[in-house]
This record gives sequence, C-alpha cells and structure tokens, in this order.
Amino acid sequence: MLKMYDFVCVCGQLTEKLVGYETTQVPCGGCGEVALKAISAPKFKLEGWSGNFPSAANQFDRIHREKLRAEQKANSETLVEFMCNLLEPIGGRKRKQYVD
Repeated sequence: MLKMYDFVCVCGQLTEKLVGYETTQVPCGGCGEVALKAISAPKFKLEGWSGNFPSAANQFDRIHREKLRAEQKANSETLVEFMCNLLEPIGGRKRKQYVD
C-alpha cells in the first residue's frame, strides 16, 4: 500500500513522495542526492474526543441544519394554507394574504 511520506536531504530540502512503507530513501528533488525518510506530524486533524474529522463533521452538521430549516419552513407554510382554507367561509370570500 502506498502512502505519502516526507523525505529530508542533507541540503535541507523537504520532499513528499507517495511510496511503499519499506522505502527509506529517494532521490532529492533539488540536488539529486539521497533523501532519507523523516518522522513527521500527520497532515490531518482529528477531534480528540470523538476521532471525527472536524471539517467533515461541521459540513454534515451545516447541511443537515439547512435541510431541517427548509423542511420546517415548507411545513409551516403548508399548515398556514391548510388553516386558512379550513377557516375560509363557505360563501367564497377571499382570504387575507399573510406575508412573512
């Protein structure tokens, strides 16, 4: 399985390569010398208490809230229409239009 690893050369250049786990050296992109695999911090962030990716969790939450808001608005408008039609007198008088 290939993964992204950092490699550091003696000239100080940091190179990222997609290589297998057992690869320990690659040619430097700057000077051409041998660059060795370096231990580096992960390039992503997990929440400490749940292990979720914050950006994905926040995006899901935002989309879910927007959908819920749209459904609530549609349902409230349908309820207002229903109540207006229910309360409309049989004589056929025009009902008042309510605007948000």
